[in-house]
Amino acid sequence: MRNWRLAVVVLALSAAVGSAVPYNVLISEDTFVREATPNNNYGSRQPGMGALAVSGPASLNGAGAPVGPVDSFIKFSLASLFPQLDADFPGGWQIDAIALRLEEQTNPNNPLYAYGPVGGGTIDIHWIPDDSWAETTLTWNTTAGFLDDPMQLLVDEFPTVGRRPTNEFVEHLVDLPLVGGFYADLLAGGPVSLFLTTQDTDEGFQFASSNNNTPARRAYVLVEASESAVPEPASLGLVGLGLLALARRRRRRP
Repeated sequence: MRNWRLAVVVLALSAAVGSAVPYNVLISEDTFVREATPNNNYGSRQPGMGALAVSGPASLNGAGAPVGPVDSFIKFSLASLFPQLDADFPGGWQIDAIALRLEEQTNPNNPLYAYGPVGGGTIDIHWIPDDSWAETTLTWNTTAGFLDDPMQLLVDEFPTVGRRPTNEFVEHLVDLPLVGGFYADLLAGGPVSLFLTTQDTDEGFQFASSNNNTPARRAYVLVEASESAVPEPASLGLVGLGLLALARRRRRRP
């Protein structure tokens, strides 16, 4: 009896909520900063800057020269997506999942970028509340002002591929949890900033930026949304019918 009643409720709620629909959201700004060249700007819209990077203090490039600490910043907004969601889900919508799509290059040929360890390392992704940084001016020496506010760790030690015998491009979909200030920032419709770094001393992670020469390799944000999980009148009717039938069966018991 209990299983039958549960099945009615699940059926009603399933009728009210459709499957999630994927949407791609472009990155508006991205750049990396490097401790060895603390006053240099590496915004991805500059000529030749089609990649971002994360590396640790003991990282080396393909020639065996030190690269040192490198961190990356990414900025995007869901504001342009909201009208589409309103049109697709006129009864209300909800964000079910969000992921950062990155394409790692295993053997970068630019001396600015470090080779990762064989077997890969890890990177961390934080949400930062200060969105006032600009990809055209950010440098290693100016990052502290944007990292003063409490950051929120979203992804702890995401595994990378690392160095391989031949140069390859490997896609990553990094799930970002819908929690805390990050989730509130998403729904506010303003800019949302992510900070990518590593705890591994020898990590070297290079990936295509939002301005890479090959559009298919560019970084972007993947959003999954669906109709709001609120039972419609018809669904509530199903629940009511189920409960009514349950009550009748109980009254018929000897």
